[in-house]
Parts: sequence; C-alpha cells; structure tokens
Amino acid sequence: MSDAANQAIKAFDASDAMKQLRSKLKLAFVELIPEEQWEALLRDEFQKFTRASTHNGQRVPSGLEVAAQEVLQGLARERIKAVLNSPEWVEQYLNAPDISEAVKDYLVEHQEKIVQIVLKNLIGGSIQDIVQDLKLRIQGGY
Repeated sequence: MSDAANQAIKAFDASDAMKQLRSKLKLAFVELIPEEQWEALLRDEFQKFTRASTHNGQRVPSGLEVAAQEVLQGLARERIKAVLNSPEWVEQYLNAPDISEAVKDYLVEHQEKIVQIVLKNLIGGSIQDIVQDLKLRIQGGY
C-alpha cells in the first residue's frame, strides 16, 4: 500500500463522520416540520426570551431583561470606577479640607434627622424600625 493510501486510512475519523451525520439528520428533521409549526416554535421561543413571567407569585425577568441588566451593570461599574479614579474626584472628595466646627456641630445636633432622611431615601417604607434602633444605639453610645 502506498503512503498516500495509508494517510487516507489514518485520516478517517469516526467522530467526524458521526458529527456530519448528526448535522445532516438535524437538518432533515427540521425540514420535516411544517412551516407554520416552525414559525410558531420560533415565535414562542422569542416570546419566552423577551417576556417576563411569574413563578410562585414572584415576577421572573425575561432572558432579555437579565442579559440587558448584566450589560448595563457592567457599563455602570466601569463608569463609576472611572469617576472615582478621576483626578477631579480625588481632589474634591479625598483631599478636601476638614469641615468647619459649625458644620460639625450642626451634624452632631441633627444626626438623628440626617440619618432618618438618608435611610428613608435609601430604604423607603420600613424605615421606622431602623430609626428606632438607631435612636437606641445613639442614646446608648454605641
């Protein structure tokens, strides 16, 4: 047998042949699906991807929402990092002079109200429990 014939025999790979056969069978089965059913399958999958659903009374975001949120979170993180690492931020906030005694006195005098406002804006509705806990901690010197 010639070297070329040996190369041809050795070059045959059964897994490649199976992949090709599998691919051809997939195409053949897809072609067997009537056009209307194929369109309905595509439409259903598109709706599943783009529409939110509910599970046990909880809203479940769509695949598209999840993907978009991941991209937007990544972009937001990068923009925030850029701002926090900017020379303007460092100069204005990290190298800022100490605050005046009058401002310190005001903050100490109104700390309860300031904390209440900040927490209300951050957390919202159930602020009363947190404020009560903070009052107790402030009064107790924690």
